[in-house]
Amino acid sequence: MMLRRALWQLSLWGGLFLLALVVAFSVMRAGFLVPITPPSPLRITPVGAPVVLDGDIYQTESFRAWIPPAWTVVKLSAIGEGERVAFIAPDEQTAILISRAPLDEPAARRLEQLTVGAHRVYVALLSAEAPPEDTRALFESVLASIAPTP
Repeated sequence: MMLRRALWQLSLWGGLFLLALVVAFSVMRAGFLVPITPPSPLRITPVGAPVVLDGDIYQTESFRAWIPPAWTVVKLSAIGEGERVAFIAPDEQTAILISRAPLDEPAARRLEQLTVGAHRVYVALLSAEAPPEDTRALFESVLASIAPTP
């Protein structure tokens, strides 16, 4: 009886020791698989012009604009392109597009061109149907908020 108990304890502790060794070697091996520095393709990935989201303010290198509450921000510009962003309404039927490049949007309900500091900024209100009055008021608020980056 004692011998069985001793063998059982020995096999239990031996199994736990073996499990600990397997976990330790797995962790060590995984450490060698993760590079310390990012690989070169990730270092040169084009990310576009840098932007800052500070609460309800969207800021680029050349302008800043107010983001309407609950609207989604979608950065549309890639590296080498002019800054371009879309604010999408919660119902996804309306968008406000702000761009440093001229806009040619056939679905635009309204197009505006502003001079912000030394830059031209183009703003469009896009909607499949005529936007309601509150959406037009939000568009006016976004237009009024566009200012040069400090």
